[in-house]
Amino acid sequence: MPRRISRKPQISACGASFQPGGAGTVFGPIHTTTDHVVDLTQFWGGDAARLGDRLRNIETHHTRLDLLEDEIERRIGDTSAMVALNRGIERLRTGMAIKDVCEELGLSPYVFRKLFLRNVGLTPKRYLRIERFRTTINRLTPAASLSDLAFDALFSDQSHMRGRTFFIDDAWPPACEHSTLCGARVGSGSLVFVQDVLRSAQLSFVIR
Repeated sequence: MPRRISRKPQISACGASFQPGGAGTVFGPIHTTTDHVVDLTQFWGGDAARLGDRLRNIETHHTRLDLLEDEIERRIGDTSAMVALNRGIERLRTGMAIKDVCEELGLSPYVFRKLFLRNVGLTPKRYLRIERFRTTINRLTPAASLSDLAFDALFSDQSHMRGRTFFIDDAWPPACEHSTLCGARVGSGSLVFVQDVLRSAQLSFVIR
């Protein structure tokens, strides 16, 4: 049985993903990188180039991931912001109002928003909109009731859900969808940081 073999160059990729708020402890403020593919030298300078050389000379993904994990653990800084954000995000996901979350954490709304933006890359309100989007999409099936989906995702009604979902879907830049894993905009041997609002912050290494 004849088969068509693609002539496109093969791509090998490995990396690490961070939970919301986790990347800030390793890279510092990430609010300027949202929806961008950024060369890791922007954060780590010459150390990133040296790490890329070491990764390029390793033959197996398993060993590469071990090296990435060791480097990430070595660079973890102050985790107090991450701990506070984790608590805040947990409360927000239950439907608690932002002002009530701030009160529980003992932070002013201004400080909480600044902390959120620097470590998550989004404001709390935008993050909640995207979480609702994820919840809606993950539960969407041919048999699903749209009114039930709207209720479960904490929308006021079905039209509110539709408007917010289309707003986020249209606003999301598709350029990031294939930028790292498919190598569309990332060169061979590149070590990059990707802050994708619909997924999570990622550290990726790509070899063609």
